[in-house]
Amino acid sequence: HGIMSDADFTPLTGTWKRSELDLTASKHFFVVIEADRSGTRTMDWIYRNIPGVEVLRRTHQILVVPKIPGQREYAKELSLHVQEHAAGFQDRAGNKSGRYIDWLLKDLEEYPGDSRTIYYLAKEHMDLMGGRTGDPVREIREGGPGAYHVHKALEYYIQRAEMEYSINVGEKID
Repeated sequence: HGIMSDADFTPLTGTWKRSELDLTASKHFFVVIEADRSGTRTMDWIYRNIPGVEVLRRTHQILVVPKIPGQREYAKELSLHVQEHAAGFQDRAGNKSGRYIDWLLKDLEEYPGDSRTIYYLAKEHMDLMGGRTGDPVREIREGGPGAYHVHKALEYYIQRAEMEYSINVGEKID
């Protein structure tokens, strides 16, 4: 098995046993506790190390793992829990969202019209909005420094909302 992880995650000790890994499943998912402890989400980043495994995108990655012949269950949940940390390891130098936007634009060149990438472009622009007030409406009305990012975020959110239902690149529905 292999694991793809985020530098902002710390595994919580005693939350899982190696014996939980199932050789008949392509992927396993684990629980991520939000940095502010307001909620949880799951990540399917533990995988069988088999031919054809791919990691797609530079940020907000997707792990693509082929099905195993005769497989009954593609993914299984583990009892593993990890704690996410605020601001992130990668943001020590600042401007994490700015770097993400650069990477997302490169991803959009590779995957034109990808709904997931377009959504994250909007999100990262909102994260950069900042400005004097931190309020998107005031930034636009007052011509604050965050107005550009508010406009870009809205542009991408509208583009994403107007898309027909689509499957994101690398994600398949059986």
